[in-house]
Amino acid sequence: MSTIQQIIENSNTSMLAAVETAMEVRLSQIKRELIMQLSNKYQFDADEALELVAGPLIEVPSKLKKKKKKKKKDPKAPGGPKNMFICFSQAKRPDLILQYTDMKTTDITKQLGVLWKNLDDAERLPYKTLAADDKERYRNEMILYESANNEN
Repeated sequence: MSTIQQIIENSNTSMLAAVETAMEVRLSQIKRELIMQLSNKYQFDADEALELVAGPLIEVPSKLKKKKKKKKKDPKAPGGPKNMFICFSQAKRPDLILQYTDMKTTDITKQLGVLWKNLDDAERLPYKTLAADDKERYRNEMILYESANNEN
């Protein structure tokens, strides 16, 4: 599929805007190819000529580039280990929700971040222990999970 077809098919804008974008991209590519050919024939610096004549190369917009498909996670696989901040958040979030009933979830999360940042090492120790325990839980579950999957 050509660049023009990709832009037209994937464009959320009007057809005219999609065609204009596609034409700009293709024209930029043609200019680049022509300057590269001429630089080989007449022995001049192609990069310098590109900057002077063609301007910057217009790339295909990133939202139009093909995305790699994510590998699907096995729903039977164990959940990852929690870090110290997640353990802290799970312990303190209910208190903050009760204390600030009108606060949005994002604001509560920001407040948790501020509280976490202000903790000293001694106050973080219980959460470090919880995180280490959860990491061990994850390791054990992964061993069981991998051994069960290797048998199949």
